[in-house]
Amino acid sequence: MYTWGIAVLLAVSMTGLAVGISSSVRTTNRSVLLSFTAFLLFFGFWQQLPGVIRYVLNGLSKPAPPRPEWVDVFVALNPIQAYNTILSALVPAIDWSSNLYYETAWFGVLVLLGWLLLPLLIGLWRFERSDL
Repeated sequence: MYTWGIAVLLAVSMTGLAVGISSSVRTTNRSVLLSFTAFLLFFGFWQQLPGVIRYVLNGLSKPAPPRPEWVDVFVALNPIQAYNTILSALVPAIDWSSNLYYETAWFGVLVLLGWLLLPLLIGLWRFERSDL
């Protein structure tokens, strides 16, 4: 039962992101392009962004270990990762307990709610101020 609710929360969050993008740009083409870019970002490139950022901040050379904690927090902000974190906390057969706040189910729920509400609020704010 819970897994269905979490899947619906993910779907609503992604829909909220798409509606927020759509209401914040002027044309349909930009809306489609930005929504598809967000899809590619979440499903393919989100995990690589911290490495690219660290590479650039390190003067275009490979950064030395250890990996900073902000990288793990950034990865946890991906709505797909948040969905996986929530699901892993709901599987009773495996002990998924963690001391890290960004690996808990409540943090995943907050991330999904954030991806639902923030794009909608930003899109609404931009829509009210745009010249139609």
